[in-house]
Amino acid sequence: MRLGHLILVLGLLIVVLTSGCMESKKIEKCEQKTNSTERDDCYSGQAFITHESDYCEQIRNQDIKDNCYFTIAVSSNRRSLCNKISDEEIRLQCLAGTR
Repeated sequence: MRLGHLILVLGLLIVVLTSGCMESKKIEKCEQKTNSTERDDCYSGQAFITHESDYCEQIRNQDIKDNCYFTIAVSSNRRSLCNKISDEEIRLQCLAGTR
């Protein structure tokens, strides 16, 4: 299942790169997005760029939010973020991927 998460993260990165979110590191840029999916992808992209979980908290779609926390937790080895993941399977994978 880890391969599935890697593919999801890479796919999300492609969406972020093509959406223009990387042009600005300000949260206001994401807030201005009118489409909720674009807004969530923008927040997720900012979290990925900055390794700041505060951006994950702004995400409304629970699947995107869980994957945001997973990505930041594993990439920055911050195990405590795994507890914010609602999907049990992803949370357990997160805990296994952090120390």
